[in-house]
Amino acid sequence: MQSFFIQTTVSGRYLLRSSLHSVQAPLLAGFHGYGQTAEDELQLLCAIPGAEYWHCCSIEALHPFYISRNVSGASWMTSRQREQRIEENVRYVDTVLDALNVSLSLTDTLVFHGFSP
Repeated sequence: MQSFFIQTTVSGRYLLRSSLHSVQAPLLAGFHGYGQTAEDELQLLCAIPGAEYWHCCSIEALHPFYISRNVSGASWMTSRQREQRIEENVRYVDTVLDALNVSLSLTDTLVFHGFSP
């Protein structure tokens, strides 16, 4: 048996809550844990003291799945093809950050927040 890979395009989703105090603000970018969603992470980001002074972006993992009946979440990767998934996720996050640099007035400060239950 031979195993092959082919590159394809997959759409990713991110949520943005702009700074409540200034057009130009630093960026707080968050990554949810296994089985969670961008909404879950955005809620955590916005609860951080002082977050209202930041642009808050929650980036959702590219691999959705059902956690239970009618409840979905997402995963960043599994151990299978790990190195390949890491490269794909880095390209995805870089693309989101590039889009935010074009659409927002950002300061030079960028903070990443990661969470896993």
